[in-house]
Amino acid sequence: NCEVESLEGSHAPGDFFPVGPTSVIYTAVDVHGNPSYSGFVVEVIDIEPPEIEQQPDVFVFAEPGEEGASVSWEIPEVTDNCGVESLSGSHEPGDFFPVGTTVVVYTAEDIHGNTSTMEFQVIVMIIDPDIPEFADVSGFFTIDDGEICVEALQTIHVSNAVFEPGAQVNLVAGHSILFTPGVEIQAGANVHAYIDQDGTFCGDLTTLVSSTENDEAHDDELPDMPTETDVFRDPGLFFKVYPNPTEGVFTLEVLTHGETESMLVEVYSLLGGRIIQRELPLEGLHALDLTGHQPGLYIVRVMSGDKVGVERLIKR
Repeated sequence: NCEVESLEGSHAPGDFFPVGPTSVIYTAVDVHGNPSYSGFVVEVIDIEPPEIEQQPDVFVFAEPGEEGASVSWEIPEVTDNCGVESLSGSHEPGDFFPVGTTVVVYTAEDIHGNTSTMEFQVIVMIIDPDIPEFADVSGFFTIDDGEICVEALQTIHVSNAVFEPGAQVNLVAGHSILFTPGVEIQAGANVHAYIDQDGTFCGDLTTLVSSTENDEAHDDELPDMPTETDVFRDPGLFFKVYPNPTEGVFTLEVLTHGETESMLVEVYSLLGGRIIQRELPLEGLHALDLTGHQPGLYIVRVMSGDKVGVERLIKR
């Protein structure tokens, strides 16, 4: 009924409020000193789930005669805007994994009950002890030879070879198939080159993806044969590595540009241990170095946005 002298609040519009309930009180005083109070509650609800560090896929080779392998990895880090309550995984580092692909799932929960999950694959590959690391293909191949399958864990070298009409030859390598100049594939020859991804090699050709086929080809229409420095590789890859094999230093070349500006490059040894991890621009050429590491087969894994590519690299 009289004039208001003042109005004061415990908080002002635009103030920062923490997660949870906060009481806001306003106090009004009239010209005669009579106070009155009014208030309300501001409640900030946390709906942001925790973030789990993405774990790269793990590649491991099982020992000959074994049906799987024990696999280790680093437990991922978890961050949250309020606080992490728990992190649980479907598997633990050091667990035994069967041959094939197993999905490992981590689940994180924050102090307010928000959850998130992260998945990665553990891929255990088996090596047939009867399959050689390298194989050489040369000589004449005719229809009388029947269907032939040549396999190698790492590389097949094709040199001084003639594939005559009716010849049926399958080449299956774990990493690369190299042709030298002078290889001749005549009209009517069937030559299939495969890069094996699951360890079946010549045991089951139906699971493999053909890299090159020359069915009823004509001499003047044959594709250019790659030289020793060229590799039959997955045509879907958005990068390539060379020289392959390498003495130590090799180049990773980006072939296509994606929506992101960077890529995560990782190099793994045969035992599944990560020996290189770099975040690099998604363009141009990048030099990487395996000097000081043991000769053998390495796996190069590149991730950019929703793209993931895997290439095999031999160090001499």
